[in-house]
Amino acid sequence: MKPKNAIGLAIFGWFLALFLSEAKRPLRLGVENKSTRVIRNVMIAGVSAILLQVIDSPLTDLLSRKVARKRLGLLNLVSLPQTFKLVGSVILLDYSLYLWHVLNHKLPVL
Repeated sequence: MKPKNAIGLAIFGWFLALFLSEAKRPLRLGVENKSTRVIRNVMIAGVSAILLQVIDSPLTDLLSRKVARKRLGLLNLVSLPQTFKLVGSVILLDYSLYLWHVLNHKLPVL
């Protein structure tokens, strides 16, 4: 199995596990029809994925190559083993996505 296929399969498995665990034991009671909510969320995710591939990917690829070439970034300012830099970068990325998620719920414009 190719690495890309394995990653895709792992992501699909993770979402399936989350979906099944939510169905078995939801964290809160639903206020709307579950199938309506799932269809809407899948449609939003699909449109977002297409837009990310068309608009965002070329820009982030260019920017990431430039940043790597110039050795910019927070974790390049400190002298750490690559393993710690990798773990730190995943934690920082996850935290920034969490903050973005919270802002999407707090700010009406988002």
